[in-house]
Amino acid sequence: MPDRPERVTVLELFFDLVFVFTITQLTAVVYHHPGPRSVGQATLMLGVIWWMYGGYAWMTNAVAPSTPKRRLLLLGGMAGYFVLALAIPKAFSGSGLAFGLAYLVVVLVHSALFMRSSAASVVRAIVRLNSSWSAATAVVLRAQA
Repeated sequence: MPDRPERVTVLELFFDLVFVFTITQLTAVVYHHPGPRSVGQATLMLGVIWWMYGGYAWMTNAVAPSTPKRRLLLLGGMAGYFVLALAIPKAFSGSGLAFGLAYLVVVLVHSALFMRSSAASVVRAIVRLNSSWSAATAVVLRAQA
């Protein structure tokens, strides 16, 4: 049988829907409080959110969610994104700690899934990138405290 191209799984499509919900939450922030401040806040949040979403897209290509453990980890990442999305409206007012902690979960799950790769080059790349993700997570958490 000839090699068939890899297809996106239903789980990955569900992850994309959670990300779309995250974008709608960012849009709601700007809609309900139009002005430069809310646009700036939404842009900052979008920056870190998009960065990790791109990381998840790359990760699912390198480490397919083909085993029950990987699927559960991906579901954990989705849960983190969902909590993050729910926390977006209050991220800069009141307590933004939920946003920061949810982002931490998203980063930790991402790293854990990548470390399950069988390719040594992928694991080495993630170990190098983890320092920048850790720094970004620290900045997000510090900003929310």
